[in-house]
Amino acid sequence: YTANKIYLKVIRNIKDRPKMHLWMYVSVLQWANHEQFKELYPDEHAQFLEKLADVLKHKRLAAEELFYLGDAKFLIISPELRDDIIKQINQEMIAELKKVQKELPGGLKWTSQRVDETNAERFSDLNIIEKHLDRELETDLVVEYLKDETND
Repeated sequence: YTANKIYLKVIRNIKDRPKMHLWMYVSVLQWANHEQFKELYPDEHAQFLEKLADVLKHKRLAAEELFYLGDAKFLIISPELRDDIIKQINQEMIAELKKVQKELPGGLKWTSQRVDETNAERFSDLNIIEKHLDRELETDLVVEYLKDETND
């Protein structure tokens, strides 16, 4: 509910003030293939989710909004942070997540989408952007799989 409310508020600002060139980044971090681990080791699963949440809390900026969506998926709304700042924050976060990922069964997937006046209508609803990001995660997985195949 809160994620949707904040997302809609930022979208409304972007649409209502196109000359201001407002924007946000919407990002998803997902623990891939966590379900079986959750069934076998529910306590350890919860501990890994806490570790992921801690990395996000410590590496993301105060201006960003963090949400846990369930199914080992986190959503980050980053309003009006410059591209170079987002890039730096993402690099720092990913470096920290790689440390956690070494002991994490299943691996992590990450994707992000910039939303501004050129695509705010297309991504006018949180469900729409979330589905788009989910498709991106699936595509990234296919690309990784294909990269592995070509290296053989």
